[in-house]
This record gives sequence, C-alpha cells and structure tokens, in this order.
Amino acid sequence: MSITCTLGDILEILLALVFPPAAVLVKEGCGWDFVLNVILCCIFYLPGLIHALLVLQNHQRRAVHYTVV
Repeated sequence: MSITCTLGDILEILLALVFPPAAVLVKEGCGWDFVLNVILCCIFYLPGLIHALLVLQNHQRRAVHYTVV
C-alpha cells in the first residue's frame, strides 16, 4: 500500500515545522490534541514538533483507512 503525498500534505508539514500548534489546529480542530501540543511547545519546541508530525501522520492513515471503494 502506497500513500501519496500531495501539495497540501507538504504545506501541512512545513506549517508543523514553523509552528506545530497551528498544524494540529488546522488538521484536528480545537480539541485535546491542540491543547496538548500547545503545552508541549511551551515546555520545549521538539516535543511539540514530534507530536504535530504524529498527529499529521495518524490523520493521513485514518483517511486512507476509511476511503470508500
């Protein structure tokens, strides 16, 4: 199974690199993941970045998993 990477995915990754909470907010909305990411970024940038990339990756996997055939 291959996952294609679109321009939107690349822009989300770039947004996560610049400001991780914004990428989580765009992808998941204002929920627990966003609050957790803000807390992680306040503690230190790297945990927030890792969390944002994991949120983006998990969201892409869920989208592929639930694709209607």
